[in-house]
Amino acid sequence: MTNLAHKIVDYSEHLEASGYASSAIRSYNSRLRGFVNYIDEQGLDHAELIRDRSLMQNALEQYSQYLGGEGVKASSVNSIQTAMKGFCRFLGMRRLTLTRQLESPALPQSLDAQQVAKLYEAISSATNLRDKAIAMLILKAGLRSSECAALNTNEIFFEADLCYICTGKAAKSRVIALDGAASKFIVDYLQYVDARESGALFMSKTGARISVASIDLILKNIGRRARLEISARRLRDTFITQLVSSGLDMSDIAVLGGTKIDTLKRFYPQNVQVGTPLAVPTTNFILTY
Repeated sequence: MTNLAHKIVDYSEHLEASGYASSAIRSYNSRLRGFVNYIDEQGLDHAELIRDRSLMQNALEQYSQYLGGEGVKASSVNSIQTAMKGFCRFLGMRRLTLTRQLESPALPQSLDAQQVAKLYEAISSATNLRDKAIAMLILKAGLRSSECAALNTNEIFFEADLCYICTGKAAKSRVIALDGAASKFIVDYLQYVDARESGALFMSKTGARISVASIDLILKNIGRRARLEISARRLRDTFITQLVSSGLDMSDIAVLGGTKIDTLKRFYPQNVQVGTPLAVPTTNFILTY
């Protein structure tokens, strides 16, 4: 009698001969044996599954639905499907089509109004002008840490009531506002750098362009003083979530956030409320990428 468990042993030997790492083979075995246990519980015949591609596909779809109902993450279900499709190819079954599972979008980890107030206090009490400017740029302009690190001194300048920043990538531009307090941190910092020279706007202690890792550490330290877990991702989430909760049109938010409308609709529900919105006027801060 043909048994899937025996076929899994043969498949493992095939993977080993093909140069797969032992850890990968163990992982495949674990996923495949879970399926075997399931079909045994369902009373399905091993030999029939091996002979009939449609029966195998139906069993795999049912197994995927079972795993989802048991609370297994979509990414894990998809990994199991990938292992099973490879196994089925080994059995001579080609082009199995299985329904990929979609991860439920996680709500953005934005700060509420009270947390934002605590963060403002921590930023204001910081003594390093560079760190204060970085934190406020990311919070009030929704910058990514990589965008912040990439800024050059000759890419920021003031004209009338406008502050322009350009990273040299002219394909897209977005207009973002900074309130008076945030602008002051930028102005204070710029007094200590020569904006006429082309070079990194934010420098490390060694004189090199600041790294994304250093920006992450700066935000983490400021967050620690506020007793909050802070990251560039969380500050950007706060910026975009506040725009969404304000009722601003999603197409305008996409421009302000430098992202896609589909991404906004997936990750930033329009009915989310996070407290008092940040002050975000729309015409006094221009950021171009």
